Amino acid sequence: MVKSLFNSIIGKFKGNSEVAAAADTAEVRRPAPKKDNDYKKIVDEIDRMISVGEVLNIRKKEQGLNVYYYLGEKKIIDVCKTGQPTKTIFLFSGANHLAREMNASGLKAINKNEARSKGYGPAKALYTGTDPEIIKNMLKAAR
Repeated sequence: MVKSLFNSIIGKFKGNSEVAAAADTAEVRRPAPKKDNDYKKIVDEIDRMISVGEVLNIRKKEQGLNVYYYLGEKKIIDVCKTGQPTKTIFLFSGANHLAREMNASGLKAINKNEARSKGYGPAKALYTGTDPEIIKNMLKAAR
C-alpha cells in the first residue's frame, strides 16, 4: 500500500498518468459484504400480523440499522438489520418469563446486567432465529 501510494504521488508530479492509474488500481479491494435478508422474514411476519389485525395498536418505525415496533408509545421489539445471526430484541415486560416458558432454540431470557453489558438497553429477551411462529407467540403476549 505504501509503495502504491508513493508511486501514485510520483506519477502525478512527473505527469505520468499511467503510473498513477496503475498504482490506484493495484490496491487490494475487499469484497462487498453480503446483505443479510433474514431480518426481512421477521419484519414481513410482524407486518402481516399488523395488516391482518392479529395484533392491534402496533406501529413500525425504521431507523438506521434497526426496525422498531411500538405498542402505543412504548418500544416493544427491536429487529437489528445487521449481524449474523439476525437479532430480535424483545423489550416488553414479561418477555423474559415467556422466553423461559417457550424454551425454544435461539430464544433466551436476559437479565438487566447482561442486557446492559451487551448494549441491548432494557431488553428482556433475545431471539437469534427467523422462525415466524416464535415471533408471533412473543408478539401476541405483548398486548
